[in-house]
Order: sequence, then structure tokens, then C-alpha cells
Amino acid sequence: MEIQTTSRGTFAVWAYQQVKARMYGIDADAQLNILDNLKWTTGFSALRGDDLTNNEPLILMMPMSLRNSVELKLIRPSNFYIRLENENGFKQNRFPVRDQSVQFIDESGQLVTKTIDYSTPPAGFSIFHASIGADLFKNMNLNFRINNIFNKEYKEYLNRLRYYMPEPGRNFVVTLKYNF
Repeated sequence: MEIQTTSRGTFAVWAYQQVKARMYGIDADAQLNILDNLKWTTGFSALRGDDLTNNEPLILMMPMSLRNSVELKLIRPSNFYIRLENENGFKQNRFPVRDQSVQFIDESGQLVTKTIDYSTPPAGFSIFHASIGADLFKNMNLNFRINNIFNKEYKEYLNRLRYYMPEPGRNFVVTLKYNF
């Protein structure tokens, strides 16, 4: 990674090289039907990557994640359902250090060198989503979803924009689906 200054500001420029690497992980999903119309679904993902060439953690490995949802589904009226979801992203504790030193002129006109931390991962997070939907007609379904219900500010480790801004806050999605 190097730092490049343009007319729009100073930005990190990433370059990659091939290394000998080892990666392994797990992705597990489970579903439990609590009642005929009530189910709990969970999923867990973990990934580990090692840069064997440089003897350090592999860069940009997804941190552990845990997902849970509870869904109530009623046959009448029209396959109505309501779902509450929880998404957890854990902090990535294995990462190589790629901090950069940058020189700039401060307010007093002095040349200053500062180290910019591009390596430290953001904190883990836990956010909630909800959705509700039903069939309107034989081949048509309407769904309303709220993502990030509590409008929590968080940053995803693998999102390069995390250096500049957080993930989207609360948002609403309406989906009208026609199957043909």
C-alpha cells in the first residue's frame, strides 16, 4: 500500500502480490422448527488465512460472524410472515500491520510526518433487522423490510470505505415480486 495525493485529497492505493497462503474455515447453518409456524434459523462463519511467505496473518480475511432469525408464518391470510433477525460481526483479531507514514504541512507551515493507521480493524457489531410480507395474489408477493432497526453506527472490516464512513444506518426496503 502506498499513499497518493491528488487534487481531491490523500488516498491509500493498494497493490497486491502473490504469496504462498493457507486458508481454512467453517460455514454452518441450522434450523429448528419450534412450532409448525415458528422457526429459528442460525448461521455461523469463521475463516482463517495465513501468509506463509511472510509468516503473518493473511490480509482481508473475513472476521467471524453469527446470524440468528426467528420467523412466524401463518397460512392465512395469504402466507403472511414476520421475521426478526440479528447479525453479529466480530472484531478481526488477526491482521498484518500496514500503517503508512505521510508527510504534510500543518497550519503553522511546518512539515510534519504522521503515521496513519490503516491496519487496526473496527470494533465488532450487532444489528437487528425485521421484515413482514404476504402473498397478494397467486404469483405476487409483497415484502417490507427494515435494516438496522436501531440505526447503529458500525463499520464492516472488509469494506474499504470504512476508513472514511460507517455502514448505512436504518433503511427501509419494499419488494414487490411477481413469479412467472
